[in-house]
Amino acid sequence: MSTHPPYEENEILQRIAKGDEAAFRQLVHQFTPLLAPYILKFTKSKERTQEIVQDVFTQMWLSRESLSQVNNFRRYLYVASRNHALNAIRNMVREEKRHLKWLQDQPSSTAENTPAQDYTPYIGLVEEAVQQLPDQQKKVWVLCRVQGKKYQEVALETGLSRETVKKYLQYAQASITKYVQQKVVIALAGLLLRKLF
Repeated sequence: MSTHPPYEENEILQRIAKGDEAAFRQLVHQFTPLLAPYILKFTKSKERTQEIVQDVFTQMWLSRESLSQVNNFRRYLYVASRNHALNAIRNMVREEKRHLKWLQDQPSSTAENTPAQDYTPYIGLVEEAVQQLPDQQKKVWVLCRVQGKKYQEVALETGLSRETVKKYLQYAQASITKYVQQKVVIALAGLLLRKLF
């Protein structure tokens, strides 16, 4: 339940919908202290949280005419924030995958000099996902992705054909991606429900 009287909230939203910048600054000032800790639970990064808060309010200002139709602003704000945070996390996971692929394609000395980023929560989810794979897929994934071996090397070591190694790796990657995405979505949904209800 909102701690702000509905008439006051509706009045501010109506003013913002008409382009009142002072009313918008008041809204941003009022809700940023509530929104930032909520988003931080998703991102675990103060910098990323600040970006998302700015994105949420920027998008709100750009589509301000629609605010006149909002009945429960707090819920509207948290849903918009959750969506932004979820998209940011998906982008981080995609970037991490690209980064890991890039590192695998580099000579080891270059990879060692690359600054590390903190993707610990996602790496933990990847490790959980790998443990759930069928034995052969797990073995192929570890040999290719962790140890950096080529398909032909893995084929010789496991007695599988090169094409089978490639297929197992594709299956493993799809399973890992699905597992991580499901866990992230479930975690975000849980946080949202606890916040809203």
